[in-house]
Amino acid sequence: MNKKLPEKIYLSSIFNNDGLCILCGCNASCHPPLNKELHLHSNDITEYCRNDAKYTVDEVIDKFSNIISNPKVDNFQKAYYEALIAGLKWESKYPLEVAKAGKHLYHYFKQELPILSYPYFEMLYNVWHPVRNNIETLDSVEVDGKRFTI
Repeated sequence: MNKKLPEKIYLSSIFNNDGLCILCGCNASCHPPLNKELHLHSNDITEYCRNDAKYTVDEVIDKFSNIISNPKVDNFQKAYYEALIAGLKWESKYPLEVAKAGKHLYHYFKQELPILSYPYFEMLYNVWHPVRNNIETLDSVEVDGKRFTI
């Protein structure tokens, strides 16, 4: 893709493909390798990266809702998944603001739907997992004076 993009968000040459993927929620196959400085206007983030999602955000939310309704899921897991659903809804309402803040949630579920299993929950709830970090820090994203709240 040889598209000249206007300057707004600056990605230095120290970013690799993953750095761009964090901003746009894509995978590395959707854009050329970053071997020099790249400038992106915030409106071009989603245009620059093609949408390679296998599942929509609504399908992901529906799957989490189905998991929550299962009697095998305890209250702690339900609360975490409800926070995740709220975060997914916030991200779908304000995708550019969430992208600029690097607080993606949908990115982690657009290729694989969540599953009902305790090990899966443990993985998502792990203190080092980006989903947990992004849920816990999504309130740092401000849109028109409003912040994300659960």
